[in-house]
Amino acid sequence: MPVQDPDLLSVLASVEKACADIRTTVISGRFSRGDGASVIELGQAEMLDAIRAERPAAVFYSLTKLDVDGFIYLALQANGWKEGYDRRPGSRFPSPDKVRTHLQSQIDSLTSRPNLHHELHVCYSHDGCVRHMEFAEEWAEEFYCEVSDYVEAYIDESEIDSDEAEERAKAAMQDLIQKVSQDEGFRTLRGLPKRLLYLQKHYGDKIPPHPRGRLHRPAQHIELVDYHMAIVLTEASNLIWSEINL
Repeated sequence: MPVQDPDLLSVLASVEKACADIRTTVISGRFSRGDGASVIELGQAEMLDAIRAERPAAVFYSLTKLDVDGFIYLALQANGWKEGYDRRPGSRFPSPDKVRTHLQSQIDSLTSRPNLHHELHVCYSHDGCVRHMEFAEEWAEEFYCEVSDYVEAYIDESEIDSDEAEERAKAAMQDLIQKVSQDEGFRTLRGLPKRLLYLQKHYGDKIPPHPRGRLHRPAQHIELVDYHMAIVLTEASNLIWSEINL
């Protein structure tokens, strides 16, 4: 019969028994690793051996309960996401709600478990040095991997879509730049601000917006506009200048 890995509560029970054997108090707390003390990381068996050998007066433990939203935010942040990034035009990030919706069946399965604690910390101090043991449930690690895999796949697919859209836009804009540079109404205007107003009025709906919502300032004294709008404005103006001066 295969040997099963212990679950989180059985690991805690083994610590409590080791402490009971030597009459050491076990206290529930919240683990926070500071920078001021040295920490020795121990496995389960090593922690039990240390407790029995050093007989600490008190051993502390902390249980962490599953926080689905916390897992989702952690996976997003690991890929460069920040609050509001998913609401930007052409964002490559899924929203936290989109991630949750995609994984709802796994979430329902996990939250129906009788015990949602997935991480255990046990520690005590001896001779100015902290002995620390961490134990995590495999089901929680597997779920975090599922969240991470979905987020990374979504970002990769979004970037491919954006790159393809950008290539199509560049190809379309080359013809448009030529057309605008031959437009007498555009040519007769002097200065980029006036030409920008003309471009927005007569060609605004023909210039594909940048797929990621990128903005650009065509000149120091001009407002930020869509990057593709700025490209058409400056390159059409450069063509006109070249025709006249070269």
